[in-house]
Amino acid sequence: MALLMVMGLSLLIYSLAEIIFRAVLKEKELTILDQKRKPTVSPIIRWVFQKFEDVLMLYIYESNSLKKIQCELTEDQITII
Repeated sequence: MALLMVMGLSLLIYSLAEIIFRAVLKEKELTILDQKRKPTVSPIIRWVFQKFEDVLMLYIYESNSLKKIQCELTEDQITII
């Protein structure tokens, strides 16, 4: 029963994130590229999460300090952020 509740809540949050994200894109008249590389204002939230799979953050310890190196973000990633 607890697992069912957790799954139901997860799907609810997932749906709300998608609705809010689509509303903001529409309000600001922005688009991101979908799987077919066409601009869309109503992407599925799974695709939005997949856009960030290739973001690389490199942490290097050098002479007792931490250096943080970030790769270049794509235009879609900047739009989403």
